[in-house]
Amino acid sequence: MRKAVTYKGKLKGVSGFWCGKKPKGLKEVKEIEVFYPDEGKIFIKDNTLYKVVILKENESIENFKEIGI
Repeated sequence: MRKAVTYKGKLKGVSGFWCGKKPKGLKEVKEIEVFYPDEGKIFIKDNTLYKVVILKENESIENFKEIGI
């Protein structure tokens, strides 16, 4: 599994998302962790399949299992 961080905020009055690197001057920043399964795998939780997982409050990546596809 691979984890990436996306940044949500405002830059020069424009709201948006920035992936991989937080730009200088970004305001009202919220970091969002995005989890990707290994190649050839997919996440599963409660019999539902996920290509990508963004955790909600009180959720843990340990609740998701990677399985081969």
